[in-house]
This record gives sequence, C-alpha cells and structure tokens, in this order.
Amino acid sequence: MEYNTIDKSSYKIHTLKYDRFKTSDIEVVFRFKTDKERFPIVSLLCEVMGTCNKHYNSLRNLALKKEDLYNGIKIVERATSVRALQPVLLNILIETTGSNSLRLVATDLDLTVMAEVDAQVEEEGKITLPSKTLNEIVSKLGNKLITFEKAQDSSIVNITCQNSKFDIIGISANEFPPEVYNIEVNEEDSFEIEVKPLTKAVRQAGFAAASYETSNLLSGIVCDISGQTLEIASTDGNRLARVREVIKNPDDKARQLITVSYTHL
Repeated sequence: MEYNTIDKSSYKIHTLKYDRFKTSDIEVVFRFKTDKERFPIVSLLCEVMGTCNKHYNSLRNLALKKEDLYNGIKIVERATSVRALQPVLLNILIETTGSNSLRLVATDLDLTVMAEVDAQVEEEGKITLPSKTLNEIVSKLGNKLITFEKAQDSSIVNITCQNSKFDIIGISANEFPPEVYNIEVNEEDSFEIEVKPLTKAVRQAGFAAASYETSNLLSGIVCDISGQTLEIASTDGNRLARVREVIKNPDDKARQLITVSYTHL
C-alpha cells in the first residue's frame, strides 16, 4: 500500500494505492470553506482524475482479423471470475505486445489463461473490457478487419467493423492484478501434451470433483504423467473417478500436478 499527498494550495488530495488490484482511494481536504460557485466540482474531479491517470498507458489504435480475435476470446473467457469481488475480474485484459501482436488475459485468481493473436498495432497500450459483452459483439461481426480505438483519457473503446460500430466502457488495465500475468515461464518446467487424450480423460474423470463452493481443494483434479501414460483422477470425498490414457511423452519425464476445476477446460 502506498500513501501520497498532492498539495494544490487551496486543498490537498490524499491517495491510498493498493498493490494487489492497483485501486486508489482519493480524499480531498479543503483548507477553507468553499462552494460550487467558488470551486466548480467538475474542475476538481477532472484534475483529480488527470493526476491519477496521466502516467498510465491506454489502448489507442489497432486492427486485427475477426477470426483471430474471436478465437482468442474463446480461449481466455472461461477464466473470468463468476464470483468476482473486483469488477475487473469479469473483464479480459487486452494488451499490445509489439507492433504485430496482441495479448488477451483473463483470471479468477485461481486460474489465469493467456492468448496471443496477430494484430496491426499503430500505438501501444492496454485496457480491460467486459468478457461477456466483448464476446457477444465480436461473434456477431462480419469476417473482416476489426479496429479498436480509444482516446487518451477515456475508458470508452470504439470497436468498428465495416458498417458496424460499438462503444464499450472498460476498466483501466492498472486495476488488473499484475501478479497473475507478469510471470516468466521456464521452458525447462514446461511440457507439451496431446489435446485429444487430455480433454477426453478430463471429461470422463472430472465429473467426480467437488463444486468450488463445497471444497476449493477437491474442486480440482489430479493429473499424473508417467512414461507414456496419462492418469486423471478426481473426488468430492464420496465418489472417486480415475481414467488412464496413452500419450506421447518424448522426454519420458514423470510429472504430477493438481489443476483447477475441470469445468474450465
């Protein structure tokens, strides 16, 4: 948590910035009595918001194919929270990662999913947009280039595709928890696995997992890879399901991990 004071001669602005969600609490303290005639509230709010946001990047102009964007949204949207304490966890983070790529990130703080898609980036930036609204809009657009535009000091993103135009109100990317996506993956700790046997095993054995509300731990599944065998198991304390599948494991390394609820897959 970070505390700051901004002195504006006739008043002071006290801010509290929280590390986890990058949320700021703002309190304005006047040195003497004032009213709307002497000190317009609109000017005050504009100055406060400008001070809080002037250092942050915003999404400006980019274009990408409808198919690429839609596939990326479908990949990450399952990770958005359904019991969000913070509204930003209902959103997808959209962030440029160069002149030719765009990163999509969603999280519920237990599971984080990222996807990168090709894009034509004119100016770098980032913002978060509501997952459900974004998915509904993109799914109905034609299979043409989609452009995103956002003003420097606005949270409204304009989405255009041919003759269709939409305005979506987003949330600053600085509200998105950075610890869930600013992670460097060590290639030595990563591995590849065939999608078909993995999804088949998860669907066959995952039904026995407990619901999240019943048990956070038992809502996951155990995945064990040993040699050329993949084993998936789950339980809610009353029933147990286990499935084995033959896979290709070139490096022949044994691994075991507990994943989040199978309903994310």
